[in-house]
Amino acid sequence: MRKLIVLSLLLTALLLGCSSGDEAASAPTAASTASPTTPPEKTFRNTAEVIKALDKHNLINCQEREVDRKRFFSNDTVSCILDTGLDTGDEIRLDNVVLFVISTYDDIKQMDLFKEKCKKDVYDNECNSYLEYTFFHSNVMINYLKKGGKLTEFHPASKDTIDSILEDLLD
Repeated sequence: MRKLIVLSLLLTALLLGCSSGDEAASAPTAASTASPTTPPEKTFRNTAEVIKALDKHNLINCQEREVDRKRFFSNDTVSCILDTGLDTGDEIRLDNVVLFVISTYDDIKQMDLFKEKCKKDVYDNECNSYLEYTFFHSNVMINYLKKGGKLTEFHPASKDTIDSILEDLLD
């Protein structure tokens, strides 16, 4: 009789242990209910908002680019010159030009379509290499080109500059 009582207590404890384990397994954990540490990427309504976010970079002479807007499948595209402080007077020296081309998208699929067509060189033979100068953040595409010594020579942005731009876009 004593063995039967001990056995029934063990069986009860075992059943209680199993059922409480199921509840623990189905209950949300602190890790699954905690909010992510990184906030979602900010989206921009238009290029004016992007330029405002990049206020530390002193973009000047921003002009709408209808041709690029159509080519990039974007809602809005502008081309801006970065004021490097190396220019003298009213003249902008070509060897100091740093160019930003900023595009915004309402539909990310349009950005993906541009990247896909560009990688396949649908537009021209230089489009795929153009992606070297391009980075993407949320619904924004930015091309950053530094003018080289020759009129047609451009170089991609430095990693530090891209990091700085991305930090500004996160603010």
